[in-house]
Amino acid sequence: MLADEDLHRHAVENLVQADALLFGRVTYEMMEAAWRPPARRGVRPEWMEPFARTIDAAKKYVESYAKPSLKKCRPIAARNEDKKVFSGRL
Repeated sequence: MLADEDLHRHAVENLVQADALLFGRVTYEMMEAAWRPPARRGVRPEWMEPFARTIDAAKKYVESYAKPSLKKCRPIAARNEDKKVFSGRL
């Protein structure tokens, strides 16, 4: 499946219904470029902008077995059975 205009429109419809988004650290780091504003216009298609604005404005949580080095992350320590899990709210 290609990430086309219809898929992005559908994603926006679902995102606006969510209270918050939960990401693993790797997925967060991979997806972050999709919602951060580009340095200049024309870097991405105009039909991607509503998705970028919607996901950028959403409350996000990140969990990781490795301590995250996310600049905007407020750490929330949590415990899993035998492994320490680092969680944070962005």
